[in-house]
Amino acid sequence: MTDVATLADRRPVPREPHRHGSALRLASGRLLRLELRRSPMLLMIPVGVFLFWFDTYRSSMMLDPTWGSQTLLLRQGSALEDFAPFVAGFAAWTGARDGRRRTAEQIGVTALPRWAARLSSWAAATFWVVLAHGFCLAILYMSIDSHVTGGSAPWWPVIVDLTGLIAMSAIGFALGVMLPSRFTAPLVAIVVFMILTVTRTAPGKYAMLSPAVSPMYSLSPAKADAGVFYPYGSDLPKVQVFFWVGLAVLALGTLGVSAVCGGRLARLGAAVTAAAGVALAATAVGLVGTATVVDGRVTIAAVHDSSQDVPISYTPSCSGSAAIPVCVNPAYQDYLPSIAAGLAPLLDAVAGLPGAPVRANQVPSVTDSLPVVASVTGSPATLDLSLSVGDQGLMWISPSGPPSSVTMPCCSSRTLWSSSELIGLEIKPLVGVAVVKSMVGLSDDAQQAVSLGLLESGGVPASEFVSRDGQFPDANVQILEKVLPGTPTYEAAQRFAAMSAQARHAWLVAHLDLLRAGRLTLADLP
Repeated sequence: MTDVATLADRRPVPREPHRHGSALRLASGRLLRLELRRSPMLLMIPVGVFLFWFDTYRSSMMLDPTWGSQTLLLRQGSALEDFAPFVAGFAAWTGARDGRRRTAEQIGVTALPRWAARLSSWAAATFWVVLAHGFCLAILYMSIDSHVTGGSAPWWPVIVDLTGLIAMSAIGFALGVMLPSRFTAPLVAIVVFMILTVTRTAPGKYAMLSPAVSPMYSLSPAKADAGVFYPYGSDLPKVQVFFWVGLAVLALGTLGVSAVCGGRLARLGAAVTAAAGVALAATAVGLVGTATVVDGRVTIAAVHDSSQDVPISYTPSCSGSAAIPVCVNPAYQDYLPSIAAGLAPLLDAVAGLPGAPVRANQVPSVTDSLPVVASVTGSPATLDLSLSVGDQGLMWISPSGPPSSVTMPCCSSRTLWSSSELIGLEIKPLVGVAVVKSMVGLSDDAQQAVSLGLLESGGVPASEFVSRDGQFPDANVQILEKVLPGTPTYEAAQRFAAMSAQARHAWLVAHLDLLRAGRLTLADLP
């Protein structure tokens, strides 16, 4: 008699139904739709949008109406900082959900591979991140475009911001999966905030990989006049994108390497994905190590586009009333009347004299430490004005008051360049020193007296000139102690300034060569 148990053993064991690729895609799609509706990332959107409006948007609208200026904060990572800690924290909370609820074992036996399920959860959370941040950037760009007067829109900062947020979402989600605790999400948010804060003020090349980089502390000068004289540099944004894409791919690959994520082939694919992310991030680190700064822009030879080295062609806007016309880039033509009016007394005082500039031209900004850097070059001579127009303002110190008093910042950039009075106070002395040094020189007593007299005749009093010691490089000014009231040089300068314009002109025409050669003394001055 056949044993019952033996017959039972011979029965065919029912096989698990095979899930075709179409069925898996259908299940993944259903899970994605479910996750989109219940993603905790929805709670982040109001917070991120509010911070973006309060921080980046309002501050950007206060800057000068050019693309380069009003996207300055965006290019320094301000918009990303408004979102990033919350994005990483909420992504970590989403990734830790199964472990936190102790449901990982039950979900692990479902037909849908765990790697695909995790990617669906992450994709749903990241979708809301990209949608919210993209909406904010679209509003910012539309607002700028509605009133901008010059420059062109930069698009690489948008790509860097979105890539950085996607990567932080992936990293936060992966940490939540690996460390499923209720404390993981707040710790991840705090760490991301600290990393962005530290890299913003960290020196060196490798800090530039952070999407939030301040040009005050790194090699990455996000200049306000970018897109005006030269195209926006794309070398650094390209490498930043490589780096953050690499980190995102690494994080997503690690989600599929554990044993619960599928068969050997699937886990091998996840491992290869993670390795590709490491390779891409390492490549970006190597590339940024070769970065140099050329003409105020970060240059990385391996990804450099030579077309960015070609200046943007434009027809300058010029004032027609002054004896020496002042010309600026059309992006700043709204400031031309105040600039021309503020410099007119000085330029009128030297117009027509031997060696005097015949034209004043705006050139690209070379520094943010001074509102203007002036130089006289060429033959016939031209006055080159590197104007720090469009920066964040509140950077230039007014010398008003006694030398021992604590001085306050002059004003915002827009206020300064819109006021001919402030330009006469803050800009004219700096320009005047460059002009008289080129025309006359500052080496001996006679040159110093004539130079100071010319400045006086152009509306730069000696007291104002002396009080600006810190604003003039030592190579330009070596006369401060000699031109104080009561000194022979000062008295000679006052006499020269009191002459009529015609008399000064005639004397300089006759004696300028001797004066520049150092062959005149104070006694030889009229």
